[in-house]
Parts: sequence; C-alpha cells; structure tokens
Amino acid sequence: MTKILFYALKNFHLPHLEPIARWMNSYGKNVEIRFSSPDNGLKEPDLKDLSENGYIWISEDDVKVWKPDISILAEADYRNVVWGGKKVNVTHGLVSKGFFYTKSRFMKRDNASDLVCVPGEYHAELLNSVLNTAVVATGWVKFDDFISGKISRSEIRDSFNIPQDAEVITFAPTFNIELSAVPVVTDKIRKLVENDRYLLIKLHEVSSEKWFKMYRLLAKLEERVTFIEGNDITTALIAADVVISDVSTAFMEAIALGKPVVLIDSPYQKKFYNYNKNDIEYIWRDVALRVETLDELIEAVDRSFRDPNEKKQLRDQYGPRMVGEMDGDAAKRAAEAILNLMD
Repeated sequence: MTKILFYALKNFHLPHLEPIARWMNSYGKNVEIRFSSPDNGLKEPDLKDLSENGYIWISEDDVKVWKPDISILAEADYRNVVWGGKKVNVTHGLVSKGFFYTKSRFMKRDNASDLVCVPGEYHAELLNSVLNTAVVATGWVKFDDFISGKISRSEIRDSFNIPQDAEVITFAPTFNIELSAVPVVTDKIRKLVENDRYLLIKLHEVSSEKWFKMYRLLAKLEERVTFIEGNDITTALIAADVVISDVSTAFMEAIALGKPVVLIDSPYQKKFYNYNKNDIEYIWRDVALRVETLDELIEAVDRSFRDPNEKKQLRDQYGPRMVGEMDGDAAKRAAEAILNLMD
C-alpha cells in the first residue's frame, strides 16, 4: 500500500490536486490517500467539500505520524514538508510573473522535487533547461471533466441561469494591483451588459477583499452579472464566448479552450517588482486584442463577437504548447508518472 498525501498550500491549489486524487481512487490503484494543509491553507468550506467528495483530511502533526510515501503539492514550496518521502510538484499556473516558468534562481527550488508535472511542452522545455530533476508534460487536469464530457457547456450555463443562446463574457483578472485589470475597469465593467449580454466575474482567491465586495454588490444590482465564488475558474471559462483578462493564467486557459480574449494592459504593469518583459504573459500577448481603457475594452469585446476567428490561428498555435494534450487524460498521466516513482 502506497501512502499518498495531497498537501494543499492554498485552496486554489485544490482544482489541480483533486482530479489526480480522484483518478488514483477510481482506477483501483493500491494507494491510501490523505489531504492536508497548513493552518491557513484551507477554509472550512474547502474541508467540507473534501469530506463530501470522500477524502480524509489530517493535520500536519498527524501527517508526521502517518509518514506518506509521496507528498504532492501544486507548488514547489517544501518548507513545511518535514515528514520525508518523495516530493512532487504538479504546478498550478501557466504564466510566470517573474517567478514560474522563467530562467531565474527562484526556479531552482524545484530541484528539491523528485518529479515536476507541467501542463505543456513549452513549460517542459523551459524547466528542463534550468532543472536537474525529472520534468514531464502531463496536461491541464482542470480541463479533464469538460473534455471527457462529464460536464458540458449547456449544463454550466444552466447552473448560472444563463440562456443557451446568450452572449456571455467572463472577466478573469489577476490579484496583483500593478498587473490587475480591476483598477482600470472597476465597477464600470457593468457597461458590458447594457446590450443584453451576460457577464461572469471570477476573482483570484487572494484578491483584495474590497474587490470581492465591489463585484458581489455589482452582481446583486445587475441581473445579468454573476459573481462566481469558489476556487476554480474553469466553468466560467467554458461558459464564455469572450474572455477578458490581464496577465492571469486564465487568459492562457481561455486560448487553449479556443476563446477570443481581450487583454487589459494596466498602466502600472511595469511597476510590478518582478516585471520581466520576456516572460510568457508578455511575449505571447499577440494572441489577444489589447486595450488600456474601458472604452477600448467595450470596442474590443464588440469586435470579438463580430469576428471570433480573428486570432484563431494564433490560439491554435499557442494553446497546445500551453496545456498539452486535451484528451481528458491529464490527471491519469500525472497519476501514473507519480506512482511510477515508487517503482
């Protein structure tokens, strides 16, 4: 029996961990699975969801007694992983922000991993050039349920009370104040629903509480605006016809799903302390329409609805390099690579 620990540093890591745990459970592997997290890593609703999904959460003290054979994280932060065993980073993003998937000393911490699972070949090639440990491209596990047909676009729209034939926009900004689109559009983004379109808003889980309050209120005031709670943006991206973002992983996910994307360039972008113009979120911005103001945004969204194929060729080129094979088996590939460590 192999003891597998899924150690969630943050609740937004769960969508990258749970599909792998589910695959290990479902396919009769000889494993014993537990979840754990730092004291501030998961919230009560997250623990409730884990329990309802059949998983057992244990404290860090209990982990030390249990002694897992393999600890799986969605980030290579192993400072609290003091109980031994193999260590695996299955990663949780697609962009760099000066830290990830970039040639910096920060990336060297992944050498403490026994295995790094990355989404696509772009990430594998880059990390193989800076790391000494094993790196394998396994795909984007968050897409598995959609690709395999377990969830559908129509079901998702029904869950949001959105008509199937409606035009839907998803706004998915990042949390860093220098990089985020939120200070540019604020609550004026409501103008996007003036022509009977629907707007889904999904903030990063560590965004400012002021932003959460602003958009929750907007959703109460505007019938065709929905504020999405929870730690996974995938359903909001699948439901969308057009996606608005900035330098968030969400814009890379959107292009992989074939969605037209509008990117807002914050005027404070270059003031971000870790800004690097050579990072992927900047050098691949040609895959989307780029704007700097609310008026430009409204015009670009209209343009995307008129001609959704305008950037299709670039989306088709970049998407597979971002997320690898979209065949519904990403979690399976990651799980098999992880279990092979014990061989």
